Amino acid sequence: MNDEILQSQNGTPDLKITPESMMYLSSIATWAKFLAIVGFVVVGLIVVIAIFAGVIISSYTYVPVSGMSLTVIYLIIAIIYFFPVLFGYRFATNLRKAITFKDTPKLTESFKNLNYYCLYIGVLTVIGLVLLVVGIIVAVIGAAFVM
Repeated sequence: MNDEILQSQNGTPDLKITPESMMYLSSIATWAKFLAIVGFVVVGLIVVIAIFAGVIISSYTYVPVSGMSLTVIYLIIAIIYFFPVLFGYRFATNLRKAITFKDTPKLTESFKNLNYYCLYIGVLTVIGLVLLVVGIIVAVIGAAFVM
């Protein structure tokens, strides 16, 4: 296996992908693809649950939530979960092609999708943390009014 050296603009070697690094990248590609496929299955299950949960909830008259609203909530969750799974899948498939064919543009495309994945998860994390803080503040204010 030949080492691939990425050159900077001034011609000096900046990064060397060693055979050991290639082995780790290959393992990462395998696991990332596995996780992405499982993620796609989970998204599909969420969509199926959304459809059936809405129908089942609608049949109960004492449930305060309508079946349609529950279906919409589950579909939104499925859509939110779909994109990081898609980015993970694209990362894995492009990484596998880059390793197999020693294709630097595919490696770049792979890392671009990994960047999108991390960015998406990071934004969701920030949104989740903000909602958590807002929820705590609302709970504290609500508890203060109850006392």
